[in-house]
Amino acid sequence: MAVNLDATPVPGAVDETTIVSGSTTIVEASLDDILAEEHAINVHQSPENIDVYIACGDLTGTPTDGELQIELQELNNSGYVGEAQLQDNEDGTTTVTVVLMLGAGEGTGTPEASPAG
Repeated sequence: MAVNLDATPVPGAVDETTIVSGSTTIVEASLDDILAEEHAINVHQSPENIDVYIACGDLTGTPTDGELQIELQELNNSGYVGEAQLQDNEDGTTTVTVVLMLGAGEGTGTPEASPAG
């Protein structure tokens, strides 16, 4: 599952958890179908640097009331982390909302998130 976000910081962003970008996408699959196979949300540095991953989160867990929240972990010492919310729409689609933040990571990357999607 690809997420297209511009990772350019918002001008004047100074605190430790500044939101720099967000995206909402409707995926043509139910949440159960998405979770039936291995998937991840990968955030790329930019369209020009599509091969550079800056954050990633594996889609795992148990939904509550048709909703799943996951953390997006920093990759490649990017300084970016995030959150994703997946909401089953009960019509065979899932709304995926992603928020990318700057400065909340430790600069260490993460071995748990896989850069394949």
